[in-house]
Amino acid sequence: MNVTRVLLTLALLPATAAAVEMSAVLPLPYTGHAGHPAPDAHALPLDCVSMYSDTTNSMGYQYGVAVGNTVMDDLHMAVGGWLCSFDVGCDNDTGGPVDVTVTFYGNDAGDTAPAAVVAGPFLLESVPIGISIVHFETAPDNPLIPADVWMGVSFSAFGAALLIYDPPTDGASHDVFYLTPPGGTYWFGGNPVANFCLKVECEPDTAVEPATWGTVKAMYR
Repeated sequence: MNVTRVLLTLALLPATAAAVEMSAVLPLPYTGHAGHPAPDAHALPLDCVSMYSDTTNSMGYQYGVAVGNTVMDDLHMAVGGWLCSFDVGCDNDTGGPVDVTVTFYGNDAGDTAPAAVVAGPFLLESVPIGISIVHFETAPDNPLIPADVWMGVSFSAFGAALLIYDPPTDGASHDVFYLTPPGGTYWFGGNPVANFCLKVECEPDTAVEPATWGTVKAMYR
């Protein structure tokens, strides 16, 4: 796909989605599995780049996701693009392999309730016991996703959790996540920051100038 090179002009936004009413929940420290997983080492397809990445800075916490629930983190990227792959950091303490389902929903800069599905659901089968960062490639579909998305994760068994990481090294995310059911925005009271170990790689639909990443991070910090 041919990409036209442009310089993005981005408006300054507040560090948190101030208009969103949030409920506080408690995360848990890592239990049972020591250490921090290394991000998956893989070769990016031609024209695909890291648009959002929060797989470097572990906070030492995890958030358990009950069967039937979906946890969605707000991801804000410089531009939208054709989804090439994504990573999910999880702690599987279920006693056996667990399946992970990932779905992307429409979002906006203010983190209003998730809109329509824009990509997925994608099924990551048989994630092993322990802490890992799981990589999934979406080819040949490569759906187009917008710059602002909710990335939703659910598990097939009790005892699985999302790893809590912050800050992102590419893109940006507010201190908030969405949980359904029941449907609503949550955080951890500010410590740790409510961001999870996630990564998204896309072929941008508009080329990104090198300075743009710093601008995006400044918008949400």
